[in-house]
Amino acid sequence: MPRTASSRSTIAELVKLKNPTLGTDFELNDHRGVVVGIATVASSGLFGTPTLYTTYKRAITYIPTTRYTTSYILVEPKSPADIAHIKQVVKSLGYVAYTKAEFMARIAWLQGVAQRLQDTVALYAALGGGWESGQ
Repeated sequence: MPRTASSRSTIAELVKLKNPTLGTDFELNDHRGVVVGIATVASSGLFGTPTLYTTYKRAITYIPTTRYTTSYILVEPKSPADIAHIKQVVKSLGYVAYTKAEFMARIAWLQGVAQRLQDTVALYAALGGGWESGQ
């Protein structure tokens, strides 16, 4: 069977995780986990990083202290009516919950900020500023 872009990205993600198989133990923020399934999805996780799927109850026990950080937790509500309640509970834990559209808009905004900073540094360097001239 020929490899598709999706299967190649899945293989690349498995390599990042040292090629786990069913039953492989792993650690996440001082919590033991076991691989019980490996999925091939249409896109390569969220932004090309391996994605862990678990229950909400387990996820909140995995949320780190200040010793570690978590980028995001993906939650799928049972119905759209549950979104407001989920946002309220997450806010009470000191975090922010976004819908898919809100999350994508936030990422796009952050990418725009990063691009503007990159452009500013490039312009500064092109105009002879700082780093190259030893100032």
